[in-house]
Formats: sequence, structure tokens, C-alpha cells
Amino acid sequence: MTAVVYSTSGEQDLRFWSTQPGTNADYFDEWSEMLRASHLPWTIEKKSKPDFNANLSVRSFCGYKLVQCACDHLTGFRRASEIANTNEAYFSILLLRKGREFITAGQNDLHLQENDILLWDSTQNMSFEVPERLEKTTLIIPETALTSVFPQAHDYAGTVISGSSGMGALLGRHIMSLHGEMWSLGENHLTSLMRPTLQILATALTGETEVLQSTNRRMTLARIKNYIVMNLKDFDLSPSRIASEMGISTRYLHILFREEGSTVSAWIKKCRLHKCREDLAIAKTTGLSITEIAYKWGFNDLSHFSKSFKEEFGLSPRAFQKH
Repeated sequence: MTAVVYSTSGEQDLRFWSTQPGTNADYFDEWSEMLRASHLPWTIEKKSKPDFNANLSVRSFCGYKLVQCACDHLTGFRRASEIANTNEAYFSILLLRKGREFITAGQNDLHLQENDILLWDSTQNMSFEVPERLEKTTLIIPETALTSVFPQAHDYAGTVISGSSGMGALLGRHIMSLHGEMWSLGENHLTSLMRPTLQILATALTGETEVLQSTNRRMTLARIKNYIVMNLKDFDLSPSRIASEMGISTRYLHILFREEGSTVSAWIKKCRLHKCREDLAIAKTTGLSITEIAYKWGFNDLSHFSKSFKEEFGLSPRAFQKH
């Protein structure tokens, strides 16, 4: 096996790594470390193949990474613990050059084929399976760099663009040009090419998937709201738990509600208040007290509940019962 690490500006910078043909699978752990070093934290799982061959090269510049990768059959995933171990948020543009890859990104099950391009978000749950020899190029982008050009980027995470024609083909050829010149261009030149690259990406995404992504966003929000309504009685209902259950980042969860002019916590409280009002209206039949109703729907502070109820409905809970 050959693992080459170069030093640049006093820091270690992974540039090339490869196994030799026929290398024993015992070296799989080192490959996993190299993959994490180049592609952010992942949990990688080896398969039963008696040997494993892989290689990658990485060009790092100004917060970006351009990664060429080829490997045999393997699987991996990023979940809560891997996401928590990622210091910054990133997007990645994945161009599949050869082979196939099965990916679950958030709630989307995807099948990538040759020339397909995927935008993935490091803050969302993700898993993959490489069923056969694969070659791909990945451009890893700081989140702020893409959202400064394309503020709606989170809505398009998990989108696959066909590279066979149109803007997808143009984007694919552009990424392959970066791939081909990744070692000949200086850091300043590569960095200067990132903004036009991200603009091409934004045009390819919105030109082919605008209606679909708008629909997906509404469906995601509907699933989130249904989950909240089904769990209103749970005192531990929180944005972080909701995001984890839905397979999205807390940041994206807040973005979805902000677009509606609300917040996650405000929507939860509003739903709970309306459930309390329904129970107060039939309290004479059920025999439940104001305190019992408040506690039933997730309020553990009666004073806070009474104040919130009056702000929402213009009457205190007691006055509402008498109304």
C-alpha cells in the first residue's frame, strides 16, 4: 500500500493515497481514515471482498477541496455523531464518472449512474453504498460560499442532475475541467473559479428542479408538522430532536419555519395552546382541571401557560371556560 502525505506551509496536507493492486483487506482501516480526511467524518463499513483497491487525490485551497476518488465495493454513513464531529458546514458537488452509487440523503433514496451530479449537505443524515468499482470527483464547498451565491441551496440538497444534456452536461464538463487542471492551476486561480462554478450549479439546479424542490420543501415541512402534532404531549419535544427524527439539520429546520414567518418553538406552542383550548371547552364533561390540561399538552409552568393562552386567545383559561 502507498500513502503519500505532503507538507505545505508547515501543515500536513493529504494529496495522494492509493492501495497497490491485490493488497490485503487488512488495510481497509487506513483507507477509511483517508476517506474521512478528504471527505469529512464518515463511518465506513468494509464488505466481504477478499481484497480492496482504492485511490484518491485531494487539492485543498481556500477552504475548498477538490477530490478525485476511485474505490471498490463499500458502504458508509453520516449520522448525528459524524455530523457533530464536523467543525464547519459544507455542501458537496459529486460527479459520478464511472460506476453506480446508491445514496440516501435526508428523506431521499437516490440511484446515481454515470455522469449524474448530486448536491449533498454535510448537515443532513446521509448513507451510501458503492456496489461495484466506482470513480467520482467531488468539490467540497464551505456552506457560506454557496449560500452567498445561492441562498436557497439547502432546499436543493439531495437533488440529482443528469449530466447527459443541457445545463447538467455543461456543469459536468466544467467539473471535469477543474478535475483535469487541479494540479496545474495555482490556489488563487482555483479560488477565482469557484464563484462562476457555483453560479453554474445554481442555474443547473433551478432550471431543472425548481418546481420539484418547492414541492419537496412543502412535503418536508408537512412531515415535520405532522410529527410535532403527534408528539405535542412530550415535554422533551425540541428543535434538535425534531431535526434528528426527520433526518435534517437543526439549521435547515429553522430555515423552513422562518420562510413561513414563524419559529419551530412558536409553532409548537401555538399547537399546544389550541389543543388546550379544545380540552378546556369540554372540561365539564371530562372533569379535567386547568392545571391537568396544561400539563397534558406539555406546559409545566401554569403561570406561563395562562399568560400564553391569553396572548393567543384574548382570554385567560379560566375566563375562557366561563365564556
